[in-house]
Amino acid sequence: FALEVELWRIGDSALAPKFNVVSKPNEWTRSVVDSTKNTEVSQLRWRYWSEFIKQPALKPILASPQQPNRQGNLNLNTRWHDFKLSVFFNRTDKRIGVYIMCRGEDGGENFRQLLTEREAIEKKLGPGLVWDDGDTKGWVTRRFPKNDAVQESDWPRQHKLLASAAVDFYNAFDPYMQELDSTGD
Repeated sequence: FALEVELWRIGDSALAPKFNVVSKPNEWTRSVVDSTKNTEVSQLRWRYWSEFIKQPALKPILASPQQPNRQGNLNLNTRWHDFKLSVFFNRTDKRIGVYIMCRGEDGGENFRQLLTEREAIEKKLGPGLVWDDGDTKGWVTRRFPKNDAVQESDWPRQHKLLASAAVDFYNAFDPYMQELDSTGD
């Protein structure tokens, strides 16, 4: 590259440089590569979530059409604002699961409010929930070990399990979310 430098002054301001490209290599084009788009893992994630979102059981809980992503978790498009319902898979630990995260300014307080309803929520969802108050937010998670997302032949079973768990979480938590959510419907 060859650059030309000009010095500009507007009114009484200090001098400021202006750079002009005078010459660049032949056939040069700018290329920005998103490293998350081309890895084997990101492709696996995209395929996994692309198949998962086809689960008919999800339709009643989604406020808008769902799109797949290249991450290890998928945030579901519910109508909640201060809470996030997500599904995940962890290749290393070979587990899948669902969680609700309390977020926003009132995340910690909302989590404490949910904790007061823990017994009623666990009665609806059964044992095995993990309640974690985190630093400033709170999480409620259900994990399903021994589910390897790399095994594509097992995806239909995993997706059905995840969709069922997501719907169960939504139905169990939604009455509380309606009370706590700052912009809930």
